[in-house]
Amino acid sequence: MVSMVILIGGKMLNKRFKNKLPVAIPWELILIVLDTMVSVQMDLAGQHAVQVVGDIPSGLSAPVLPSLSQARELFVPALSVALVSFSYLSALGSVFANTHGYHMDSSQDLLALGLCNTVGAMFQCFAVSCSFSRNMVQDSIGVKTQMAGLVSALLILTILLKIGHLFEQLPKAVLAVIIVVNLRGILAQFKDVCVLWKSDRLDLLVWVVTLISTLVFNLGLGLAVAVVFSLLTLIYRTQHSSTLVLGGVPGTDCYRDVGLYAEKVSRGQKSRPLPPPSSSSSSPSSAETTTHTHCLVLDLSSVTFVDSVAKTGLCKVKEL
Repeated sequence: MVSMVILIGGKMLNKRFKNKLPVAIPWELILIVLDTMVSVQMDLAGQHAVQVVGDIPSGLSAPVLPSLSQARELFVPALSVALVSFSYLSALGSVFANTHGYHMDSSQDLLALGLCNTVGAMFQCFAVSCSFSRNMVQDSIGVKTQMAGLVSALLILTILLKIGHLFEQLPKAVLAVIIVVNLRGILAQFKDVCVLWKSDRLDLLVWVVTLISTLVFNLGLGLAVAVVFSLLTLIYRTQHSSTLVLGGVPGTDCYRDVGLYAEKVSRGQKSRPLPPPSSSSSSPSSAETTTHTHCLVLDLSSVTFVDSVAKTGLCKVKEL
């Protein structure tokens, strides 16, 4: 609790005096150093059974090419890890791109991810992907460029080679506090529930299903459920497209719903693509509602594609 109060208070000071400070004060680093010193002096691990980081191995393993003897058994798990890693990278990159207003190049991110995993595999590293908590920490302290990644890599290398043992007595609770405090910004995205409820409830349903499936299952299976459910909602939208009969408003070039305005020239408007069921079901209704008009104009400006079956349906409208 003391660490959380210090960190939250420090971030409030950074925010209040951000125009006067040349750089944000690294409260996370200060907190780690102070808590490590307190843990060593008070022997928190020995006398109070506080969980600490523990042994940190030093040095780097010799580079070696990975063995392909178990490639067949590891193919499916590796594919799952790759898909989840790239999806996670794209989603997190989109969050920061939308927040700070810059363009995101997914191809560049995929290339970087592949290079990192290729080189890391020679040193027996874990699969590389982005870290949500670490990115939130860097964003909260004002990181703007990729120099932060270089500094972090050099710092990790220094810790592995020289000073790793100094952090062995760091309480794990301090690391948890740093992550929780810096997750406040992302937890604020739960406000999107109200926005989605008002704008598009199907998108809200996808959001809820993705959240629940990820919490109930694991990340990989949750992602698969989310993709399948998104495809089902897309099919639902396609099969339940809206059809309006528009009439020309006298004295203008505008077309509005015939229930609100008297028309001289009628036309039908589709707001979704024309798949086979929609084309066959909407054609008779369009003809029936425009039997006493001189001509029929179909407004398909919002239709993204028309397949061969839909074209046949349009020809039937012409025959009617």
